[in-house]
Amino acid sequence: MTQLLTNRTAKLPVEPGKRHWSTYAKGERKVRGEMNKTEIAFHNEFILGLVAAGLVTWWEYELCSYALSDPSPNANAKRIHYVPDFHILYEGYMQVYEVKGTGIITEASLMRVKLLADLVPYRVFIATQQRKANGGGFQIEEY
Repeated sequence: MTQLLTNRTAKLPVEPGKRHWSTYAKGERKVRGEMNKTEIAFHNEFILGLVAAGLVTWWEYELCSYALSDPSPNANAKRIHYVPDFHILYEGYMQVYEVKGTGIITEASLMRVKLLADLVPYRVFIATQQRKANGGGFQIEEY
């Protein structure tokens, strides 16, 4: 669990055919359970640092999917689902982290994070990767 991840070791076991809800800008779908480079960097820099300090006793990547909209009798109503990147048990308290690259956070993504923060009894964060020219690392904001 405390092993550094690389592009080769970041593939976690997934059920065949399980895919993420969203698509990448290049039109490719991301297989659920497979970390991208930003998520690998967050794991290696942030989570493993907290594990080494003894502050995090458990973490899981893409643990579950949340249904953020009420089931509607209207068949045309759009259902909103959200799969956070990381669930972390930090000093005995659950925290959820959504990891974003250096680009702009979309309005839809921010809306899902805010909806989740209103629905769950634990803390929800967005970790945005900073450009290397600005010192690198991650800027973490709570919602």
